[in-house]
Amino acid sequence: MLTRRQFLLGGSLLLASLAESGCQRRWLPVQGATSAERAIKAARRFAGTTLRVGWESGPQAQDLLHLSGPLWEHLTGIKIDVVELGLPSDELRRLKAEQRAATGALDCGSVAPSWVPDLLADGALEPLDDFIARYGVAADFDDYLPIYRTLGIWNGRTYGLFDDGDELILYYRKDLFEASANKRAFSAMFGRPLGDPRTYDWPQLLDATRFFTHRGGPDFYGMAPFNLDQTWGWFQAYLRVNGGRFFDPETMKPEVNSPAGRRALENLLALQATMPPWVGEVSFDPSLATYLSGRSAMAGFWPPLGRWAERYGTSSPMVEGLPITQVVGRTGYALLPGGHSEVAVGYMLSLFSHSRHQEAAYLFLQWLNSPDVSLRRVMLPYSLRDPFRQSHIRSKRYRALWPTAPAYLDTLQEAAEVALLDLAILGADDYENAFSLALTNIRLGMAPAEALDRMAVAWDDITRRVGRDRQKAAYAQFLARPGAMPRRGGAS
Repeated sequence: MLTRRQFLLGGSLLLASLAESGCQRRWLPVQGATSAERAIKAARRFAGTTLRVGWESGPQAQDLLHLSGPLWEHLTGIKIDVVELGLPSDELRRLKAEQRAATGALDCGSVAPSWVPDLLADGALEPLDDFIARYGVAADFDDYLPIYRTLGIWNGRTYGLFDDGDELILYYRKDLFEASANKRAFSAMFGRPLGDPRTYDWPQLLDATRFFTHRGGPDFYGMAPFNLDQTWGWFQAYLRVNGGRFFDPETMKPEVNSPAGRRALENLLALQATMPPWVGEVSFDPSLATYLSGRSAMAGFWPPLGRWAERYGTSSPMVEGLPITQVVGRTGYALLPGGHSEVAVGYMLSLFSHSRHQEAAYLFLQWLNSPDVSLRRVMLPYSLRDPFRQSHIRSKRYRALWPTAPAYLDTLQEAAEVALLDLAILGADDYENAFSLALTNIRLGMAPAEALDRMAVAWDDITRRVGRDRQKAAYAQFLARPGAMPRRGGAS
């Protein structure tokens, strides 16, 4: 991330470098104290332009369709055409196809940090540093929660404004864990107290989910089901928490089938045994439905579940398919077992290299990402954008939305302090697909150890196709990031 000194120097150096290079971009005087004001005032000269913005389909897109897109057009005269690109795996494929076609059909959009090495290799992303130096406000970058401050920077240049705090945390039914009858029954079954989920390690979590699955009856479960992204996030976290690595950084030989990887997978399979049998592959609807309907004691999910569990905004027609919550006032918040979290997917705002409206598109992204505007967006009940700024966590408005909102926001901040990052290297999506195949093989009867061994072979084939030296350099850059490896704690 730009230091304050670099940021201040950037503005004075920018004009000289532009003149020296002969660049024809016409910079007008910057007006406004905040990044939002600067973006609005500068963008008005592009009134009448239409920006095509690539976004995840479904709830994620509702923000642009119903709030920020219409508001930006009202403020600047620039129309936002939201192009829904499907689920995250579809988004990456379509962004790469668009870059190869070079049509300029997309100006800007949401990009997961794990996709950046691939998109940069394809030349799909435009650096933002010149725009930031001209229009940005340094305090906006200081306002990011620390884990997110460097996620937009690759090879020393800025390619994204981080925009979505997608941390996996643990939700639990306080009423069930505080019930005296449950405490007595658990102690009789396991010979120790039920305890507090906020301090659980893996054995304690597994015992609690087994207990509630056994005690709750035929349609009640200890844990709500995971989809593939959740399972991949938990596996990535606990591979590393258990002392493992994705690769040997010198040889790039995969280490996912190491003892740490096997322990992580075995724990996940044991946890899966306390979930409904119809665990989802792509959709996260079963996870929401199970917890919100009161049919699980716990859920491991992204931040939106915390809002919806309290009935915040669930009357909106944009979330009409959401189950009516039966757990208002009953939910507690915790880190994942052992005191960790995972930034699973997450999004930043990026500018595409073939855009014909780069300056107007950047100004829209700066306004969208600014502290005041982004606070409105992460508070939307019908969207999936999640807090990523310190000002979001401290917001009196947000903290007053429901009685336990302060505990929820404090947990998100704590999670950000110990969160691990999704693997971000060339072909990251292919490595995740190999993990998905391993899960399928296990469901079809293959021993978990053999499935992991086959996954390691598949990973080595992917690395060979990418180029071992290229991937070694990409992995080294990933490992240099805060959050690539655990910062505290140990095996759990």
